[in-house]
Amino acid sequence: MKPRKILCLKEMCCVLSENRELRVFNLQNSESADFELPIDVLDIVKGTNSMTLYTLGMKGKYLLVSVLDLKQKTIRKSFPLQSVIKFETVDICLSQSERYLCIRLKVVPEELENIKASSEKRSFSPQYHPNKFVAVDLQQETGGLMPCVRNFSPVPHLGEVICPHMGNSMIINNKDWVRFWDIPTGKCRRRAKDKEQSSNKSNWFENFKDFKGQSKALAQSKDGRTMALGMKNGYVFIFDVTTAYPIGEKLPITKHAAPVRHVVFSTDCRWLASACENNKIKIWNSTTASEIFSTKALGEVQEMIFSIDSRHLIVLSGKQFSRILLYRIHAGDNSRVDK
Repeated sequence: MKPRKILCLKEMCCVLSENRELRVFNLQNSESADFELPIDVLDIVKGTNSMTLYTLGMKGKYLLVSVLDLKQKTIRKSFPLQSVIKFETVDICLSQSERYLCIRLKVVPEELENIKASSEKRSFSPQYHPNKFVAVDLQQETGGLMPCVRNFSPVPHLGEVICPHMGNSMIINNKDWVRFWDIPTGKCRRRAKDKEQSSNKSNWFENFKDFKGQSKALAQSKDGRTMALGMKNGYVFIFDVTTAYPIGEKLPITKHAAPVRHVVFSTDCRWLASACENNKIKIWNSTTASEIFSTKALGEVQEMIFSIDSRHLIVLSGKQFSRILLYRIHAGDNSRVDK
């Protein structure tokens, strides 16, 4: 079994393999779960109580949403999406309220060209990213799709990454912008609230003309106060969600030597981990935006997560031969990280 994604819950470890097989293990005795699991699973995400698992899989030609109660060892609900969707890749995340399952779809080349043509026809700004986003209401269970579209049009908003913001709103990064998508109303704007600052990077520095690059990775802290952007040019920014200004309002002192592909906050919001395309892993103090640790992983970094107590960073690396790397963070006046 070659793992593609690993989730650590309170008493369980969920492993999704490259061949779409889902397995659940008990962390106490390493035994496999003794209840029926969904098959042909494309992606998984855990709920806030760490005992609920949401999955997106295939059933025939339709995508199928399933909600698992790992404590009761049962599939609580399962329903297909109403529409047949074409895509190259797909992954999921939850809104903070846990009412909506949000789906990121890498569109097929033909649809991408149609979206670009529609944007040009309506005189919209060019769209550079290959992903569109839809949401599914987990309470209604109808399987209807709620797309993220440009205001007053059916044209999808394309972006790179999506993550939860507050309540039923999500954050999507798109070139030089971070957009806030309110799922129930369908509104998609450049600020979290009308009176807040726009999160356009051109407002960040006096010497912005010297700064060029697109955001490739996105994460928000659990308390919703800070957000991290990993850039194509190797920079990692941590900024205040309300003001939209980075910590220090200047370029970070250090950066990655390659495009940043992953960023993730620790559960206690103290640390941020980042990884780039040359497999370099960095850990940052999220309060000061200063780098405290740097190392190179053996193999391509596939995913990173912090343990619930924020003391460990768990890294899944490698494609041909997968490895699970564990780093321990020692907090204090002289913070350090051990492998």
